Amino acid sequence: MLRSIPRIYTFNLQLCGFLLCLFCLPAGLTGCSSYRDLPPRTRLDINSPVLERDEISAGALIDQPAPPADYLVGPGDILSIQVYGQPDMGSAGSSSLRGSRVDGQGYLHLPLAGAIQVAGLNLKQVEDQLAKELSHYLGNPLVVAEIVDYRSQPLHLLGQFNAPGVHYMERPLTLMEGLALGNGLNEIANLRGARLIRDQQTLPVDLLGLLQNGETKNNVWLQPGDTI
Repeated sequence: MLRSIPRIYTFNLQLCGFLLCLFCLPAGLTGCSSYRDLPPRTRLDINSPVLERDEISAGALIDQPAPPADYLVGPGDILSIQVYGQPDMGSAGSSSLRGSRVDGQGYLHLPLAGAIQVAGLNLKQVEDQLAKELSHYLGNPLVVAEIVDYRSQPLHLLGQFNAPGVHYMERPLTLMEGLALGNGLNEIANLRGARLIRDQQTLPVDLLGLLQNGETKNNVWLQPGDTI
């Protein structure tokens, strides 16, 4: 049989609970006072130790030499090859895009000539290389090469671009030209927070100085595989 709790103990328990609430209430109010409502689209500065640890001097970008002016063929590019007077010896083509794709090892496969290494060559060098290989079958072949689809030099645009995604460079591009591939930046882009990722390194790029102050030294050259 359970005995009833005396009223004096019940009163003491209620009093302790009341006092505990009084002590906790100011602490709760103090904690809540550290929060505030922020209007939509508010941007706050965040110090990221991850980025700071990986950053190197922007001078490494500014001091880099200009790349070769000619586009260098690479894996994934589709080339149209025409041999003057020999239509059957050029690129086989397809129903949607006439040309031959450079394979992952940098070889172009053509009828009769077989597999020919073309990666790292410009179009003039490709034509000379193909003419040399075909000279075993033709006296003095005239070869014309053209890139019909650029796929070997990707540029990754992430974040506040009007057209983010993977774009492909058709020639050497500067930072300004790379931004143009993404149709520019939207109105909430943070020009001070731009980063360029290259070879697993995070590099600062000064878009504020470039776009607002016209500092052309910040218009650095991009490389295939860069991420902005």
